[in-house]
Amino acid sequence: MSDVKVVKGPAPEQGKPLPAAGGRDVLVVDDEAGVGLLLREALGRYGHRVVSVTNGQSAMEEARRRSFDVVFLDIRMPGMNGLETLKALHRLLPKATFVMITAYAESALVDESLDSGAFICLSKPLSITQVAALIEGLT
Repeated sequence: MSDVKVVKGPAPEQGKPLPAAGGRDVLVVDDEAGVGLLLREALGRYGHRVVSVTNGQSAMEEARRRSFDVVFLDIRMPGMNGLETLKALHRLLPKATFVMITAYAESALVDESLDSGAFICLSKPLSITQVAALIEGLT
């Protein structure tokens, strides 16, 4: 297993909470419902509005209904995988920041995701502090 590549992004600051006002609209796409639930609850405490879905098709439906500032995408999902979902969502949400998440850190998929418009790739298990700091650092 190789290291996950990080091309750009803010350095996480431990324990620094986000302001409650001005939260972002966040979409989480992961076939593990628990990941979506964790991010929805944790980021909601930071003032963000989070929608979580378990597949690429549902993500497309949500993106057609509303806009999102940040999208977290699992790279490996059954059906429409994270890379396919990234490419499709990028057309619907051209101003969104895409963050890939993976437990596998497959170098080829990570590289292709970054080349296809992902801002960064994070490895599971996710650090809520790191995720929150990443969102805070987005302008």
